[in-house]
Amino acid sequence: MCAAICSGAALDAFLKGKARGLAASPAICEEMPSIENRFELASEKDEFGFPLIRIIHTFTPDAVGLWKAALDEGVEIAKGAGAKEIMPARGRHRAPASAGRHHHGDEA
Repeated sequence: MCAAICSGAALDAFLKGKARGLAASPAICEEMPSIENRFELASEKDEFGFPLIRIIHTFTPDAVGLWKAALDEGVEIAKGAGAKEIMPARGRHRAPASAGRHHHGDEA
């Protein structure tokens, strides 16, 4: 299994073995606004002299619980569909593990 990021021959072998029947099932989880999550002006400036911003963000216990419930449900669905191998996205990004993805642009 290519659980970690792999490349070259290892990636080629992994993809050849998984090319048929490989699926992903992303969960789109929202969180409620929180006063603690905010943008702040940083003391650093960009090349034009404008202040940079600092993003302050943490996930609430409810958001983490929603993500974990979605992950668990996805694993159960995959098992019910007869998946031979299931690789949940735990640990891939910040906690909750896969919450760093922004589906309208780049990954956070």
